Amino acid sequence: KGKTGYFLPYIILGQLGIPCYVIVETDSDHAVRARDRNKSEQKIQAESLNLAKQNRDNLALIGEHPVDWPTSTVASKHAIIEDTLETFLSSWIEWGQAREDAVQQGMGDEKTASTYRYATREAGGKPPTFFAEILSAVKNL
Repeated sequence: KGKTGYFLPYIILGQLGIPCYVIVETDSDHAVRARDRNKSEQKIQAESLNLAKQNRDNLALIGEHPVDWPTSTVASKHAIIEDTLETFLSSWIEWGQAREDAVQQGMGDEKTASTYRYATREAGGKPPTFFAEILSAVKNL
């Protein structure tokens, strides 16, 4: 679960020679969201330190140079999203509308796999270029 739970399957599959792709979120704008929720600065600082450590650890696991707040990038076996998947997808208006439709239809809350699956399948318009680059990398595994 969370930002580290996907690495065990990633490592096992890699050791078995099974191609897989991992997307790492860095939560770079977490402090803005925390302030919007009226969290204390002390709590925000503690979360920042924890997230920065998780980012360094996650980057080391995928063979990237460990830094606190990496920028978005697409590589052959992984992608790094500078903030969150939701932030990244916010530019795809049709996806957001399809996700909201799924929630209203009772398919789950805004962050469930079924909601995301439905939104991705049903969204019209053009996905963000970064998303197309990830799909291209996955196809080339």
